[in-house]
Amino acid sequence: MPAKQKASTARSAAFIEQLKHALDLIHDPARLGRESPLAAPYFLGDASTAPTSRHAGAVTCSALKCSAPWKPCGTVRCPPTATRCSPPR
Repeated sequence: MPAKQKASTARSAAFIEQLKHALDLIHDPARLGRESPLAAPYFLGDASTAPTSRHAGAVTCSALKCSAPWKPCGTVRCPPTATRCSPPR
């Protein structure tokens, strides 16, 4: 495997591990904000005005929920571009 492809695969694996960790902490915004690099300002972009790790974690939770393939109605406020649908059966 070429070195460039190895590096890309390693970065992808690292991101997936961080995403899994964030999903494990989705019901604990304060801990998510403290422990996950996904709650860091470089990842949150314009939402990085979070004054506390709890708020950063809550913003990250919302982002993760809005990016889910299905969102039960009324469980999270998502931007208008996010679609809502039922879970697969």
